[in-house]
Amino acid sequence: MLIALASVLSSGWHGAFRNVLADLRFAWDQRQASGEIVVVAIDASSIEKIGIWPWPRRLHAELLRKLENAGVRDIAFDVDFSAPSDPASDQEFVEALRGAGGSVVLPSFKQPGAVSGNPNALHINRPLKQFSDKELSDIARKIQRLELTPAGTEGFKKAEVTAGGIATSELSSRTMEAKRVPGLYFIGEVVDVTGQLGGYNFQWAWASGYAAGQHA
Repeated sequence: MLIALASVLSSGWHGAFRNVLADLRFAWDQRQASGEIVVVAIDASSIEKIGIWPWPRRLHAELLRKLENAGVRDIAFDVDFSAPSDPASDQEFVEALRGAGGSVVLPSFKQPGAVSGNPNALHINRPLKQFSDKELSDIARKIQRLELTPAGTEGFKKAEVTAGGIATSELSSRTMEAKRVPGLYFIGEVVDVTGQLGGYNFQWAWASGYAAGQHA
């Protein structure tokens, strides 16, 4: 098995093999289209109407603005932006990228054997720097908008924060002493105080412990 795997990797067939597996996976796990994804194609009639190829970047900028105005959330281009167009069009596209409220993805393209004398080498066409600088802000925007829905919990045994405990109304907020039993103090998670993850519960434990320690 290991020898067969090594042969596939060394021969460069793993890319084609991966594509076959992906096709099988999608064929097996079919689902109804959500209707949320729309493909805007560049066809022969479009190229003929514009009369030039590659298109000036001002057209991509105009398309980007129209998609944003239509409320499109995420936009991915399948166009090579590694070579400059005319300066005015390039600048217009930069401004459209900056004004985009959603996420815009610009592609990179791998070209096998593009390096002279090395058929196994890969050359990667990346977007021009003035376009690719936007990638970091796109990544940050995606992270900020990422929504995770918990599927469940691991139960009390794995819990890091628990709710409930001694009611804060029964304690002195200055000393953590029980109002009904002088000399009895409660701190940390035995008190009905629950903070978000991120150190807040540690801070509460230390702060309440310090307050009680100053008077116990």
